[in-house]
Amino acid sequence: MTPVVWGGLSSLSYGTADFIAAKTGRGIGAGNALFFVLPIGLIGIGIAWLALGQPFVWQAGLLWLVLLHGIGLAGKLQTLYVALARGPVSMVAPIVAAHPVFVLLLFAGFGIVPSPLQWAGCAVTIIGAVMVAVSSDRAETTAAAHHGLRITILLSVVCALFYTLEVVAGQLAVATYGELPTAFAGRTLAWLVLGILLFATQGRPHAPRKWWPLLLVQGLLDAAGTVFLFGGSHGADAPITAVIAGTFGAVTAVLAWLFLKERIGPIQWTGIALIFVGVTMLSWPA
Repeated sequence: MTPVVWGGLSSLSYGTADFIAAKTGRGIGAGNALFFVLPIGLIGIGIAWLALGQPFVWQAGLLWLVLLHGIGLAGKLQTLYVALARGPVSMVAPIVAAHPVFVLLLFAGFGIVPSPLQWAGCAVTIIGAVMVAVSSDRAETTAAAHHGLRITILLSVVCALFYTLEVVAGQLAVATYGELPTAFAGRTLAWLVLGILLFATQGRPHAPRKWWPLLLVQGLLDAAGTVFLFGGSHGADAPITAVIAGTFGAVTAVLAWLFLKERIGPIQWTGIALIFVGVTMLSWPA
């Protein structure tokens, strides 16, 4: 398959999984949903790992990268699911999808100087995220609604920061351990961290049987997004896959507009478009 197909399949998988997460998070709680979704994804990634025959590499000196990757993944998923459950989904998804801005700034701090195009993409993405947040906030009329939206916006930004930690630590770990082994180890750690947190705060996790089919689909789609992304991440065309996969937030927002009947005004549509134009510019090779 071409990088365009790999990236498109990854975007559709991630975007649809996040859309389902809004429903499961509201139905049984973000923590409960995560506790059951993560092992489903683990099984999917484990099967892909075995099928592709990637070797198991043990190098204790760099396990801290895998640890940071898992912590970033746990934080990202927890804040993402809570933010999606709070809604509106059409606001949360584009803000989280702006996380490449933080990735760029972090790498700039490491001395990897971005190109002028990437700096321009950073500015475009920030403008788009601000437009999405401001337009959503103005759509509400009561003080309580304004306060609730600001909390959701804050959660979305924190999620983007955790996303940055997950991506950067994961990319550095992949060079040693490989793509699927790193993803498998990171998800295992995230499941353990979130499981301990869930047991400590809410007691035994539970999911009524009627939610199991939706959780199964959500977990498989989330794992598929990772497998498709890695499948197209080889060779000179790998950046194209990453760019297209990064549009998952648009998929989530459109699904919320179509099926949840969330209202998206002209300013918010413009902001969403600017975010994904900016992300494309950010993902372009320096």
